[in-house]
Amino acid sequence: MNGPLQAEQVREIISKARTKINLEELKDGDDLREAGADSLDMMTIILDVSELTGVEVPDEDVEDLATINGIVKYIGERS
Repeated sequence: MNGPLQAEQVREIISKARTKINLEELKDGDDLREAGADSLDMMTIILDVSELTGVEVPDEDVEDLATINGIVKYIGERS
């Protein structure tokens, strides 16, 4: 991956995960679970982000990654 992870890349991953999230209404700071993602959706999103960035996300950190902004920040701090 070239450069830091961008919010638009996370949105693309969410779109490909086929969640119930309405991306048109979702703000980058909104909680993905409250927007309709279930635990399987969240694992898919995090695994896809890990695959894209090469950054491993330990199971204990997954719960903290609830927003697009949070995912971008987390990955940015570790890449």
